[in-house]
Amino acid sequence: MNYIYYMDVFFVFVFGAIFGSFLNVIVYRLPQLSHKTSSYKKFLYLCFPRSYCTSCKKTISIFDLFPIINFFT
Repeated sequence: MNYIYYMDVFFVFVFGAIFGSFLNVIVYRLPQLSHKTSSYKKFLYLCFPRSYCTSCKKTISIFDLFPIINFFT
């Protein structure tokens, strides 16, 4: 195996983790969209408000939104 193969695997892993984390937010917020009528409001609800802790309602910092960075900090 060469160096380029390992870099490809690394980047696929990192982007997969980031994409999976974003999909988790979408899946969590989609059931709450049933009362919103326009598609513009639905899009805004997926982007805003910022993510927060469900138990204490504190907003999550930018570093906690990236799963790989959050794991090492």
